Amino acid sequence: MNLSNAYLLSQDLSESAKKLQAHQHDLQGIKTSQAVFTLATYFIYFSFTAVIFAGVTVWKLQSYIFDNYTNVIGMVWALVTVFAVPLALSLAKHFNYKAIAKNSVERGHRGQLIIHAIIALALISGLYYEAISSSSNLQAKAFHSVENSKAGEAILNTTVNNSSSGAIAGLIADAEYKLVSCKRLLAEGKTKDCNNSQAKVDSLKSQAQAERESVASANVAAISAKQTALDKERDSHALPAAKYAAEITNMSNDAGTMIIVIIAALFFELIHITTIFNEARALRGLDTYSASLKMLNGEYFKATGKTFDSGDFKDNRTIDLSDKPLNVPVDEHGADFEVKTKGQPYKDNKTGFGFVPQTAKLFKWQDEPNLPAKPEKQGFGFIQSGQVAKDRETSLLEENRRKYAQEIILPTNPRPTPSDYAPVARKESVHASTEKPLHERVGDSKPLHERVDTRINEAAYTQAAEAKAGTYVDCPQCGANFRKANKWHTFCKSTCKDDWHNAKDPTRLEALKAKSRRRKA
Repeated sequence: MNLSNAYLLSQDLSESAKKLQAHQHDLQGIKTSQAVFTLATYFIYFSFTAVIFAGVTVWKLQSYIFDNYTNVIGMVWALVTVFAVPLALSLAKHFNYKAIAKNSVERGHRGQLIIHAIIALALISGLYYEAISSSSNLQAKAFHSVENSKAGEAILNTTVNNSSSGAIAGLIADAEYKLVSCKRLLAEGKTKDCNNSQAKVDSLKSQAQAERESVASANVAAISAKQTALDKERDSHALPAAKYAAEITNMSNDAGTMIIVIIAALFFELIHITTIFNEARALRGLDTYSASLKMLNGEYFKATGKTFDSGDFKDNRTIDLSDKPLNVPVDEHGADFEVKTKGQPYKDNKTGFGFVPQTAKLFKWQDEPNLPAKPEKQGFGFIQSGQVAKDRETSLLEENRRKYAQEIILPTNPRPTPSDYAPVARKESVHASTEKPLHERVGDSKPLHERVDTRINEAAYTQAAEAKAGTYVDCPQCGANFRKANKWHTFCKSTCKDDWHNAKDPTRLEALKAKSRRRKA
């Protein structure tokens, strides 16, 4: 067996194990960073879906939910969509990246076009989602800053006058009154014409129209000035980077905001994409060093006859090969060398290089132990039955009777006799000759609702009307148990409701019949 390379192999194994552990640590860190990226992606996509599907930013989502919580169907749809869509997108992106990293290790350079297409799709979609969500949040932040600033409050609280003076309205009323009086005198022949009165009325109306147009123009100008002041105030609250980008590109602040948002989203996506290649590198390193360790362990076992252990070669252990040539084959008992430690032969409980431990032997004065003889096992056969089992059961019963004697105590009080349970004779009715048969008594001439105690129905109606929605009550008409859908749900069905109210108010039934006859006609 050749032991010249044993030390080098042990060093290579130690270094390979350390590098493998380093790659495992790197892979764990990469997975942690990918999990954080996935969580951040979820919140970014959540902001996007809130803007697209709910129409509000995350800053106003709470007020949106509390203002529309009564719209159950719409609110459930909006919340499920807002929360589920970003979860699906972020998880799909995460597992696509992991599949790309694994595929690049297993398949090498094959399928590069598909990998590049998936990365490009993830990059473009991420830029789109993050640009919309970030710009919407920045806009909401600017509006919120304007509303809370003193200048913004002053602009928002500015009132615009939208009414003209009432003095000219009074003059028009007086002129029209005089015109009416003049026309009455003209009809009586007491005056020649009413041209002056008519001209005065027309003049005043023209003046009022001109005044209204002037007020409207002033209001439009005031509203435009107010909006311009608000826009300037919002622009002043924009990000400095957005203002700088707008000045460089000679564009508006909104365009500058989109530019910096797209740049930030691009950096985020590119850093996220780098985790793919880092994971692929770590996986490739794990595969490489795992295969290397397998090969080195095999060579080490072939050279030493044992598996590798980090304590095989230490500073206080030496291998004495001075009097033995190299490549000396080992005999059947082990290697032909000796391990020494500071002049003393090295001995421990570890298996030596190629040494196979023999069976433990007794000490010099140790005798063989005298162990007690084992009892013979019972024979294998069938369980006895028949007479033997009966005798065993009988003896057990006798033993129980002997140890636990029983005493039967009879009842001392008088017990009922069979005559006490004799059939009782049926008593005949006193009015048997005058009573009607059952089938005749059932056919009473009165209706059922008149023969039933109405007080019970009134109590049932009151109980059903006062019960809360969602509880189970009895129908006042037929007595069927049903669940109230709302506070107006008093009867189990509409026919019971009609029968109840028709019985209470016969005129209602006649009115319904007349209505039905008119509809048929």
